[in-house]
Amino acid sequence: MRIIDEHRHIGLSGSRGNPSINDIIFQLDTFDIDHAILAPGDRPRQNAPTPKTELAETTNIYETVRDYLTTGRLTPNIITLQRGEPYHNEVLNAARATDGRLLGCWLLNPHLGEVEFNKVRSAVLDEGFKYIKLHPPLHAFAADNLQLLDPVMTLARQLDVPVWIHSSSGPGTEVAQLASLAAGFPAVNIIMGHVFIQEILPEKENIPIVVAAANSHHNLWVDLSHAGLVSAKAILDQGPQDRILFGSDDPWNGSENTMETMLRNMRSAAGTNKILLEKVLGANASELFKIK
Repeated sequence: MRIIDEHRHIGLSGSRGNPSINDIIFQLDTFDIDHAILAPGDRPRQNAPTPKTELAETTNIYETVRDYLTTGRLTPNIITLQRGEPYHNEVLNAARATDGRLLGCWLLNPHLGEVEFNKVRSAVLDEGFKYIKLHPPLHAFAADNLQLLDPVMTLARQLDVPVWIHSSSGPGTEVAQLASLAAGFPAVNIIMGHVFIQEILPEKENIPIVVAAANSHHNLWVDLSHAGLVSAKAILDQGPQDRILFGSDDPWNGSENTMETMLRNMRSAAGTNKILLEKVLGANASELFKIK
């Protein structure tokens, strides 16, 4: 059975970890995972925060962005976020060094415009990157800002790649906002990243909203990183089985949500349906990302 981890990180990921190419390959070998798609860490390796400073920093960013989305007040902090350039060097190095086993995605700040779009074109066309990632709180925008994201979605359609969006965590990332984006750009496949993370809504409230959105929009996909067994089983039973993806978000997934636990949850949620398990663990991702 082919297994694809469609979203994980390399390099510094806050205080959670600092995985290298060798660390990732070791984990893939341990759990018989064929491919992983890498997103960049959040900063160069030497700038690791402590858990306490990381929490304070994240809280400050989310409060600042929430105020901006509510009032439109353009503060120096918002300007800094909207000018931020993600750190892609380690993703590029890993993709080049591992002969297709480790693949890349491009974390795009939509405020940077055409200069950044050219980098995305090169990453997809020359380096084989598999999708565009958006992180609304990190770059101070909302997922349903259709005017801002129109050039991004146009680019994704031209390159024939999906858009993966940080979801259910922080301002601008609610499922209803992703559904509005999907409705506005029906020709682009949109992945609701770690949509079951339970930071905006508890699991009991979140599940029916995610299921309804995924079933209502043919271009909405569900990323299962951070999903517990209850959430995973609900979406496998009630959601679009051809648009569900296995991802770890490692090392952001936390100490309790290990790769072993996630794989066990997927197998338990699928039960005796081996075809469904194959779809979720790898076949759906293989088709969506054109991984041969």
